[in-house]
Amino acid sequence: MSTGGRRLHPAFGTVILLALYPAAATLLSVAALVVVEDGIFADPNLRMASLAPMMALPWLFTIAGCLTIGTWLSGLDRRALGLGRELQWRWLGAGLVDGVLLIGIPATLALLLGGYAVLGEEATAAIAVPTGQAAVRFLPPLCLALLVAALGEELLCRGLLLRYWQPVLGTRGAIVLSTVLFTALHSFNSNLSALGLLGVFLAGALLAVVYVGSSSLLLVTGLHAGWNLSIGVLLGLPVSGFHLPALSRWEVTSPTATFLLGGDFGPEEGPAYQVFLLVIVWLVMWRRRSAAAR
Repeated sequence: MSTGGRRLHPAFGTVILLALYPAAATLLSVAALVVVEDGIFADPNLRMASLAPMMALPWLFTIAGCLTIGTWLSGLDRRALGLGRELQWRWLGAGLVDGVLLIGIPATLALLLGGYAVLGEEATAAIAVPTGQAAVRFLPPLCLALLVAALGEELLCRGLLLRYWQPVLGTRGAIVLSTVLFTALHSFNSNLSALGLLGVFLAGALLAVVYVGSSSLLLVTGLHAGWNLSIGVLLGLPVSGFHLPALSRWEVTSPTATFLLGGDFGPEEGPAYQVFLLVIVWLVMWRRRSAAAR
């Protein structure tokens, strides 16, 4: 990997890259206010139907910006980012499965131990966000939007920012800085807490070490999307502070369970999930060192 053709120092290029998403989101929000009639989103069905495009469109513009402006600024080509011509799509599938398991394993264990309860039809019917059969029609575009958002975050934070800073800070320094920036992107989310930020940082660290070890942007995109799909769509828990339409709706059963498993921000703020993430990060790094020693 070479950045000999970079046109701007990463200290300045990073500012431009981090402005892509908020700029796109702001422009699209203004356009929506101009085009959409007043009060149209008072209809909950319209709000749910608009959720997926509202999530995906800013990231689609950000992805386009990363692949044009970002590669030009950094001197990195698509192969260096992990998006070569011969894309190995099986890595996307592997990442999706692993991302679901990262949440599914500790969540299932917590359910068996009584930390979670699965809400019944009567309880979910009283929730404003569709659940179960009522959510099915919203899920295909929502899953696609979550995948687009994951690709955008991974392309920006891992593909570009990590590789952009790697020649300057070294691999470890670039991992830390890109993870800090990834965490900062989530600092405006709803119901944020200090533990929530710590959980996002640990998740970002895992994504970074997996990316460095595999050089596959599709793998970490799948891992990221599988994590969010498992939390938001399969379990109905908050995804970084946001409730999404879901197939089922789990809830914590006690204040102790809320502390251990996360509250309104989501599982990332739960120490139980954070310990699990730390173990996985350690295993990935141990495996990488073992492979390098052979």
